[in-house]
Amino acid sequence: MTAAAGEIMETKKHGFSWRAFVSIGLVYSFIIIAITGTILYLAPKGKIARWTDWHIFGLTKYDWEGLHTVFSYSFVLFSLVHLFVFNWACFVSYIKRKTARGLEKKPEIILVTGLCALVLAGTVVPFPPFSWVLNYGEHLSQSWETAETAPPIPNAEELTLDELSQEHIGITAVQAVKRLQGQGFRLEDAGRTLEEIAAANSTTPMAVYRAVLRQDPGAVPGRGIGRKTLDSIALETHTTAEALIDVLQKNGISARKHMTLSQIADTNSISTRQVYELLAEQSGKTIKTGTK
Repeated sequence: MTAAAGEIMETKKHGFSWRAFVSIGLVYSFIIIAITGTILYLAPKGKIARWTDWHIFGLTKYDWEGLHTVFSYSFVLFSLVHLFVFNWACFVSYIKRKTARGLEKKPEIILVTGLCALVLAGTVVPFPPFSWVLNYGEHLSQSWETAETAPPIPNAEELTLDELSQEHIGITAVQAVKRLQGQGFRLEDAGRTLEEIAAANSTTPMAVYRAVLRQDPGAVPGRGIGRKTLDSIALETHTTAEALIDVLQKNGISARKHMTLSQIADTNSISTRQVYELLAEQSGKTIKTGTK
């Protein structure tokens, strides 16, 4: 955009300044990007956020992601206007002057270019110290997931009550509906997803699942069973991790001995209960409960 257009945009009418408008917009966008970026760095993984209806300051993770995306574009837009409308003439003049006089700041240019290239490579590859930042963020996200908060299978909140009850709990849809209604849930049929049922009852998909499971005698017993590794289960049942892995592989389930039951379940898109039952059947013993 030309300098003349910039002058027109900058013209005050009734005391209104477009330059001030854009500058303040830049500041607001920067602040919101900084806040949303920090919150998303600390937030749990999507599956935990959806399962537990995680939110902060009344906003879900999806809301924070939306804010971060929109205000990132807003920041870019305000920056472009700030440069091309109000400061383009000054910027071009500066470039021409520096070009005519030669690059006087070669060490600085080389250093900042190399630094930016290093940050880019260190984030993409990654390697320390950039990998430390990424790994710590991953650790913070995973710290939200416990035996209490982990969903039985990936995207469990998208299952209808009918699918959940028959395929993963082993009861009829009618029984599942009665269980929920008996605990005060408002529900007409089993064709709604856990997420929809939770929203209609101002609760979480996890709470709906627990309410259905509450009367299920075949549910995985004890807390923390999903956090046990195949190694620890092998020691408890006087067998070997290799033997347990062999059992799982014969049933089409891939696993490694250092993986937990929850990790095996997530990797193979099945429930922790299914993994548990296969291993318990193989060992002929009840696997001890409790967190690892």
